[in-house]
Amino acid sequence: MKIEKVVKIAEAVKSVEESKLDFKVAYRLGRILDKCESIVKQYQKQEMKLREEYGEKFKNASEEEKQNITREFNLKLIELIEMEEDVVIPSFDLKDFEGKDVPVKFFTAFGDYINE
Repeated sequence: MKIEKVVKIAEAVKSVEESKLDFKVAYRLGRILDKCESIVKQYQKQEMKLREEYGEKFKNASEEEKQNITREFNLKLIELIEMEEDVVIPSFDLKDFEGKDVPVKFFTAFGDYINE
């Protein structure tokens, strides 16, 4: 799974922490969040390093150089978010979320893992 998807999954799980889900569903989601959080932290750390590195280059560059620096930064960032991680997401049943206050972004992130 790409890091970009891992980040979305982690955000989606956090968005339902107050949704009063069944304890089994909440437990499974908590385990998913545990797996994703270390990946998200490392991603954020590397993203910050890239921003600092390229921010310094950008600050002291000419207008022409700034375009090249921005392009190079964007390529590095895309490379980072498209890195693959081994995260297995179990499937859920739609009925696990019926009648619960679950935001749309949860279903957007978990769409491939929810059976009707």
